[in-house]
Amino acid sequence: MSIELLREQYKEIHSKVENERDRVNIAIGKKETIEKQIQQEINDRDDMQKNQTLYQKTGLFCSAMLGHAQKSLEDTFSNIGSAALNKIFGDDKKLKFSFDKNKKKNPSVNIEISQYWDKDDDLITDIMEAEGGAMIDIVALGLRLAMIKMISPEQKGPIFLDEICRYIAKNESIRATGEFLREVAEKLDKQLIIITHTPELFNYADKLFTFDIASKKTITIKEQINYEEE
Repeated sequence: MSIELLREQYKEIHSKVENERDRVNIAIGKKETIEKQIQQEINDRDDMQKNQTLYQKTGLFCSAMLGHAQKSLEDTFSNIGSAALNKIFGDDKKLKFSFDKNKKKNPSVNIEISQYWDKDDDLITDIMEAEGGAMIDIVALGLRLAMIKMISPEQKGPIFLDEICRYIAKNESIRATGEFLREVAEKLDKQLIIITHTPELFNYADKLFTFDIASKKTITIKEQINYEEE
């Protein structure tokens, strides 16, 4: 066999080897790409599982915090509302404020009056059915004061209250309301500005401004000081 023929055969074989090598390299590249994709999918799955676990723990934590916050709100509203009821209507009445946990999409609250009935049971009355508008007025006052107390940062300036004794008919209840308002102003260290048509409350104000409509629809303002500032 001549040298030229051997060279031709060598070139042919070498060319085939190079072609196969290229195909092998391409196949290896595809294999490595697929392996990287598989590893990325595995990493993504692991991250997803970790995140899912984290989200579950976060959800449980938020639920617990929400439950704690709701309980704190319920206690604050109930305690301050009960203090108002006790002062004005007697020690046997308590306010029960609670969130309706069965209505998650449209949250609502239950406001009830608990009154001693016998040693084994209390009489529970819905606020809308309790002793007419007077009870509603005082409960609304207590809830508003509770909200003011819980606002963060603390609310600056005076608290305005309008016609809080609108439906309270008994003089002793009105006087108890006046005493309660003075106690609230002292404990909250707030100035209360009260707009009222109830003369029985006048004596509980530090300063009293009366507005009288005179002839020709003119308005006269009179100032009266009941308690001197220290």
